Amino acid sequence: MLAFNGFIAWRYLWSKRTDSFISIIRTFSLLGIALGVATLIVVMSVMNGFRQELTQKVLDFNSHLSIFDGEGDFQNYAKILSQLKEMPEVLQAIPVIEGQGLLSAHGKSLGVMIKSFPFQDLIKREVLFKQNLIGDFSSFQESGNTIALGRHLAEKLHVRVGDRVSFLSPDGNVTPFGVLPRLQSFKVVALFESGMFEYDSATAFIPFAAAQTFFHKGAGVDHIDLFLENPHQSEQLVEKIQSQTPQSLKFLSWTEAHASFFEIVKIERNVMFIILTMIILVAVFNIVSGLVMLVKDKTQDIAILKTMGAGQQSILKIFLCVGSSIGILGTLSGVALGVLVASNLERLRQFVQSLTGSTLFNQEFYFLTELPVVINGGEILGICTMSIGFSFLATLYPAWRAAKLNPVQALRYE
Repeated sequence: MLAFNGFIAWRYLWSKRTDSFISIIRTFSLLGIALGVATLIVVMSVMNGFRQELTQKVLDFNSHLSIFDGEGDFQNYAKILSQLKEMPEVLQAIPVIEGQGLLSAHGKSLGVMIKSFPFQDLIKREVLFKQNLIGDFSSFQESGNTIALGRHLAEKLHVRVGDRVSFLSPDGNVTPFGVLPRLQSFKVVALFESGMFEYDSATAFIPFAAAQTFFHKGAGVDHIDLFLENPHQSEQLVEKIQSQTPQSLKFLSWTEAHASFFEIVKIERNVMFIILTMIILVAVFNIVSGLVMLVKDKTQDIAILKTMGAGQQSILKIFLCVGSSIGILGTLSGVALGVLVASNLERLRQFVQSLTGSTLFNQEFYFLTELPVVINGGEILGICTMSIGFSFLATLYPAWRAAKLNPVQALRYE
């Protein structure tokens, strides 16, 4: 019986004698599902790529866990620093001085974040050396007024290695006339590129001793940055540090520091998923209309099948097979198309850009140098399940109408 139902469903689906308008609706339904699934796979893969790339770049450049003294600046941080370095979960423990201010050169001024590490820790930060480093950090071993700028920051200020820039800090000296900002001139000795536009356009480094003097830290630091073996276990490490350290400390993990940033990415991803799912739903509604018209067109055939002994369940299964087949074929075609496009998306982008001369992916807006794509097999399986499920639900009403058809009424006027 199953083979019989499948045979009839196949004939109804692909028979050349089927009404041409019904065939057009069937074709558009299949193409609609395929394009909807393919688009959903491509967009979700790009969103996954964005999240992975941005997460990796955030973890490369920023600390996984920052530790602050609950009573102010870290003045006696050496003891806790040595304890942290002995923990197996910690790859690096770096004392950090940082401050915000205004960097000026050639009549241009930009707000920047000044960071400073001890030289032996700075040279271990490979993210500053992996790409197009111009100049070097060797002068940072001394306490001179030297500075290293992100490449995009240097481009905005129109400065090169050897030029001088001025840094104005709002955290100045207290005088009878109020708080006066501090101004210091620095010589540019290096231009670094981390690969993330956000940091390369707003971050600079100065020698550790110079930062202690300029920001009036004495022998202290602002906080200690930890880089962990497993960044996703920062919360567990906080509990361990608190249990071993009597000192009053405050902690800031990378997930907390960038919570709003990743929440925006998550919301965008969910909204895009919902919007693109509507494409599949539109194609599914075409299945409903196509099957209703098919039932109307095959009324006489259904009546004859019933008079020959086909029951309601048999007719129901025939039309369920017809609608589900459209959904399955469209879904599988969409998966193949989506994976193919997603796998070659960067090449397609470069081809279209070279063909049209336009910019389709501006790194200044997205903080990345190329279009990232991560294809998730589990996500594709979920999209397939959703698409086929919608297609199956769409066939229930037309199949039920066909199963309830009265053969006497259908053949009365034949």
